Amino acid sequence: MKEYRVCEAPTHHPDCNGVGSTKDHFTSKAIARARKWSHKKLNDPENIQYLSPSCHQEKDKNNAQIAQQVRFQVNGGTIRFGEAIT
Repeated sequence: MKEYRVCEAPTHHPDCNGVGSTKDHFTSKAIARARKWSHKKLNDPENIQYLSPSCHQEKDKNNAQIAQQVRFQVNGGTIRFGEAIT
């Protein structure tokens, strides 16, 4: 039986049902790979939160662009003030 938790999103999507039924990494897998994190560090309980599907989808909207910025910086690139995606 799947364990359900309260959605832990700091701000909730309008369609949030309040149930944290999906596991989310605060630091995404793509960003963790770019930073060369170990599997253990990626899945540390401090890097995990449980979100409703709608809150999880909202959080993940910018992850690909953010990961691209991290890879750019890891490879020596500079992002100027106002250019970063938040």
